[in-house]
Amino acid sequence: RWTHRGVRTVPAMTAELHKCKDEQAKLDWLREQVAMRTRGLQWIEFRSKWSSSTDEDVGTVPELSNHLCDILQAEATRRAAGELPTHAPAPIMRRKTFKELGTATTQATELADSRMELSDDEL
Repeated sequence: RWTHRGVRTVPAMTAELHKCKDEQAKLDWLREQVAMRTRGLQWIEFRSKWSSSTDEDVGTVPELSNHLCDILQAEATRRAAGELPTHAPAPIMRRKTFKELGTATTQATELADSRMELSDDEL
């Protein structure tokens, strides 16, 4: 999807924005372009806020357009350096951490003591 529907240059982005009929269509298109790169390519350094209750400029067409311009410039640099992937990387799930509640029972303690960890050579 990114290689077929994603724009590559700022003039192409401007031309696509002019094709959109209203503000909502422009916002949807800009969000899709940014999401293709932040989610699909996992460029977390370019994550964006889509809206804000305290700042009226966050999530507007001009703000997202400027953000996409920055992304496209970085993409062109990475493309020239040969650093763009041919396929989207597999998503990495964040591990959840759970709090330990209470104390371990005797059975849990025995099970933990009987567990044997293997070294890399033994695996």
